Amino acid sequence: MWFPVVRKVLEDEAYSGFFLHYKAAQLPNGSIPGARQANCALEQGKRLCTNLYCDLNCNPAYPKPAYPDGKGWCSPPGCNFGGKLPGGEYYFDFRNASLREWFVSTYLGDGDDNGLQNANVDGFFLDDRWGRKGPSESPGGLFKDIRLAAADVDDIGKGYRQAVSAAQRAIVEAGAYTWQSMANSATAARAPFGAAGARHHNGQLNCSAYMRKACVAGNSISASPLFYGLDHDGGGGLPHLSFDLAAFLMVRGDFAWLGYSWMGCDAAACGAPPWPNGSNPARAPCDAIGRARVNWQFPPELERDYGAPVGWGNQWGGNCTEKAPGVFEREYTGAVVKLDCAAGTGSIVMKI
Repeated sequence: MWFPVVRKVLEDEAYSGFFLHYKAAQLPNGSIPGARQANCALEQGKRLCTNLYCDLNCNPAYPKPAYPDGKGWCSPPGCNFGGKLPGGEYYFDFRNASLREWFVSTYLGDGDDNGLQNANVDGFFLDDRWGRKGPSESPGGLFKDIRLAAADVDDIGKGYRQAVSAAQRAIVEAGAYTWQSMANSATAARAPFGAAGARHHNGQLNCSAYMRKACVAGNSISASPLFYGLDHDGGGGLPHLSFDLAAFLMVRGDFAWLGYSWMGCDAAACGAPPWPNGSNPARAPCDAIGRARVNWQFPPELERDYGAPVGWGNQWGGNCTEKAPGVFEREYTGAVVKLDCAAGTGSIVMKI
C-alpha cells in the first residue's frame, strides 16, 4: 500500500541518495555491464532501465512462462508498474540520515494516508534485517554489483537498526504495535502449539505447559499483546479451527489478534505438473493472470460475540482453569470454552 509514496522518491533524482546504486556506469543501451541483477526490463513495449540497484525476481513474468511460479504474468504488451523505472525490489541506503527520518515520518507515519495517521492501521510488520551478509531475502549479487566493502555493510546495518529503533518508538507513541511488540512475536505465523498434524505450530507437547502458565493470574501471556496465527493448509483451509480458536480464547488478554499473520494472497506456485525437474508437487490452480487460487477463509466462528471472560479485570479473576490433567476451561459471559491438550480438541459452547 506504500508503493505510491516510495515511487515518489524513486522517480525524483533529488532523492537518489535514499537508495543503493550499481557501481558500474550504464552502457548506452542503459544496461549495467556484468551485473548479476538485471537493471532493465521490457514494460508496455518500452525498455526501462535504472542505475538504482534492484532485482526483478518477484515481478510478474512476461511473456507467460511454461512453468508458473505463482507470481503471475502480464498480458501483451507487457507489465505496467506505472512509473518511469522498471518494477522491482529496490534497496534503501540506511546510512543516509534524511532517509531514516523520511522512513519514520513519511513511509510509516503518513504513507499516503495508509500509515499511522490512518485510524484503521493498528501497526506494522517490520520484517527482515541488514546483517554482515547484507539484507535478508536478497537474491544475491548485491555485494558484487554495488561493490560494498565490509565496513559499508556494517554502516548500512547500523543505520538500519537506528531507523527500526526510531520507527518502533514512533509506533508505540502513536498507540500502535509492531510484530516485535507481541508477546509471541517469534510465532506470529503460527499458534504457540497446535493440534496433532498441524503444519504451523511449535509442537503439541508444549500445549499443557503453555496453558498452565497462561492460567496463572497475572501471567505475562494474557497481560501482553498476543499475535496468534491460525494453522492452515497452505490453500486457505483451517483444519484445526476449533482447537485454534478455543486456545486463543483460553489465553487472550485485553489486546490480542487472531488471523493468518503475514501470509500473502497467493501460494508459492501454481499450475499443473509435470515439472521440468521431474517432481510432481501439489500445486494450486492458476487464475487468469498466473496467481495461485488461494481461498483464505473468514469462517462464521470469527464473527460471533463470545463476550468477555467472567471476572476479568478483578484481581485474580477471569483466567482459565485446569479441570483435569491437560483439560482446560475458561468461562466467558457468552460462552464456555474448553481445550483438551491431550486429545488435541477444542470446543466452544454458547450460553444462548
